[in-house]
Amino acid sequence: MTVPKKNNGLLFLLGFLMAADSLWGLLAIMMFGFDSFNEISLAVCFLAPLPVYLLVLYSVPLAAVGAWLLFFATWITRCFISKPPTLISPIMAWFPDVVPCVAIALTYIWIAGNKNKKDSSC
Repeated sequence: MTVPKKNNGLLFLLGFLMAADSLWGLLAIMMFGFDSFNEISLAVCFLAPLPVYLLVLYSVPLAAVGAWLLFFATWITRCFISKPPTLISPIMAWFPDVVPCVAIALTYIWIAGNKNKKDSSC
């Protein structure tokens, strides 16, 4: 699937946000002890935004689905890392969450690209 040219600026901005989120995650995991599976999975979730976003080079739908899966994996990991495990809000976290915003934008680009493809075939 080709991305319409009008979305290139948005894709660049989303890539910058995901790269900044990965760098922020790199700084955050320096304090982890990596003693438990929860800490390791949280570290992976903190470092995964940029690699997940780079899937956009292959396919926008794949990157959108990957961003949503990363968002839910991070939310579940945050729920299980607390003592005792509690259900927390997925949005109101202790740091601004960029991943759901990027997931929404990638989903928009995916849907807009499909509409353009259908309109051009008429």
